[in-house]
Amino acid sequence: MTTNCVLGDICHAPCTPSIGILAPMKYSTVTPYLLGMALLGAAPAHALSVGDVEFKSCQLGKAASIAAHCAQFNVPLYHEQPDGKQIELAVAWLPARARDAEADPVVLLAGGPGQSALEVYPSIAGVFELLRGTRPVLLVEQRGTGSSQKLSCEIPSMDDPFAADTSAAAMGELTAKCASELTIDPAPFTTEDAVADLEAVRAALEIEQLNLIGGSYGTRFGQRYAKRHPERVRTLVLDSVVPESLVLGSEHGRNLDAALQSQFERCRTNAACSKRFGDPAELLAQLRDRAADEVVEQIVVHPRTMEQRDAAFSHQILAAAVRLQAYAPETVALLPLGLSEAVAGRAQSLIGQAWMMGDDLSESISFGLQLSVSCAEDLPRLQPQASEAEAGTLLGSTMIDTLSAQCANWPTRSSMPDDMAEPLMVDLPVLLLSGQYDPVTPPRYADEVAKHLPNALALVAPGQGHIAQTRGCMPKIIEDFIDSADLESIDASCLEKLHAAPFFLNYNGPQP
Repeated sequence: MTTNCVLGDICHAPCTPSIGILAPMKYSTVTPYLLGMALLGAAPAHALSVGDVEFKSCQLGKAASIAAHCAQFNVPLYHEQPDGKQIELAVAWLPARARDAEADPVVLLAGGPGQSALEVYPSIAGVFELLRGTRPVLLVEQRGTGSSQKLSCEIPSMDDPFAADTSAAAMGELTAKCASELTIDPAPFTTEDAVADLEAVRAALEIEQLNLIGGSYGTRFGQRYAKRHPERVRTLVLDSVVPESLVLGSEHGRNLDAALQSQFERCRTNAACSKRFGDPAELLAQLRDRAADEVVEQIVVHPRTMEQRDAAFSHQILAAAVRLQAYAPETVALLPLGLSEAVAGRAQSLIGQAWMMGDDLSESISFGLQLSVSCAEDLPRLQPQASEAEAGTLLGSTMIDTLSAQCANWPTRSSMPDDMAEPLMVDLPVLLLSGQYDPVTPPRYADEVAKHLPNALALVAPGQGHIAQTRGCMPKIIEDFIDSADLESIDASCLEKLHAAPFFLNYNGPQP
C-alpha cells in the first residue's frame, strides 16, 4: 500500500499481513527453484493480441522482475452507466510455456481488500509457475489499487509504532480529509464493481472460462464472481477463506486470541520452550496488565533500514506486534522470545518487528479501496453486539470502533445486492485451503463455505498460518486440481510433512 490501512484485510502474507480486515500476499515461501523458474523464463515478444486486447511487453515487480505482457483496459466508473466516465485498469498476461496451451487462464485475485494483483504476483510467482506449464496467467488489477485509479490516503495505521493519534475520532477526521481530497468518487469501488470489471476483461479477451485463485479477501472476490457468473468458472481455489456472511473485522480479536492460545500451548508442551519461557500466555498477560506509568519509551532500530526512533511500548503497540507476528509460522517462532524480552524491559524486538511489517504493509494496500469495500459491504451488516464481543480480547473493539468512525466520513454506494451475504451454492469444483493456526481466517470458515458446495474439498496445512498456497506441496496440489478439475483425484498426503516452525530460544535460533 501507498498508504496504511487500519481495518484491513483478510489479507495474505506470512511476514507482511494486511493490517486491515484481512491480509496480503506479499511474502512467499515458494522454493528458490520455483522462483528461479519464474524469473528465468524467456522474455515475451514485444506485442501480443488476445481477443480484442493489444498487449505490450513489460516487467512485473521491482527487484525481481518477471517478463509479461501488459495493457490498459477501459471500464465504466459506474457500470450502471456504460457510456459514462471511464477508468483504466492495468491488465497483465503471462503466456503458457506449452506450445498447445489450454485456453482457460489462471487468474489471481489479490487480498486486502486493497492489494494489486500485478504488485502481489512476483512474491507468489512460484506457485503460478507450475500452472504456466500448460495455462496462461491473467492478472487484472482491482480498481482502486496499484496504477488503476488508486484511492490513496496518507493516514497512519493503528499498527504504526510512531503514529501520534490512532483513536477512532482522529482516524475519522483524517478519513474525512482524505475523502475531500480525492479527485474521483470512491463509492463505485466495491467487490461487485470489481466482479463486473473482471467479467468485462474476460469478454474482451474472448475467453470462455477462468480458473480463479483467491487469497484472503480475494476469496470473497472469487465467491462473488462465481455467484454472478458460474458458467465462466472452470475451477475455484479459495485460500484463507472468507465466508460471504462474514463481516470483515468483526471477529479479528477472538480469532487472534484463539490462534495465540493454540500456539502458546505448543510452547507449554515443548520441554525446551517451556523451560526457557514458561507460559507465553502469562508473559502476554503481564504486558497487558501494566499500569500506564510503567510504559516507557524505547530506542528502536528498524530491522531492515537501521533507522532509529523513540517509541513507547503501549498496549496499542503490543497488540499490533503480536497480531502481525501471528500471521506466519516464521514470525510466530519469535513471539515467546519477544514477549520474554519485553517483560524484562527490552521491547525493542517486538516494536522493531511491528515497524518493519507495518512498513511493508503500508506499501501494498490501498487504504481508500479498503474503506470503499468495508463501508459498503461490511459496516451495514455489523451487529450492535459485535463491539462488545471483541472488547475483552487483545485487540479489543478498536477495529470496529475505528471502522464506524471512518465510514461515517467515507462516500459509499447507496445500496448493495440483497444476496451479497448469502453463501455460494454452485456445482463447481472448489478447493478450499486453510492454515491450522490462521489468526484471521481459521479453518472453520472454510468448513462453513464448503457446507453449501456439493463439489468441494477443504484442506488444512498443519502448523501454518494465513495463506497456505505457498506452503510445502500446496503448489503441486493446486496444479493437479486445476489440471484435472477433479477433486477425487487429489492426493493431499504430502501435507503430513508440514509442521510449525520451532520456537526461537534466543536470537541465534531454535534449539537444534
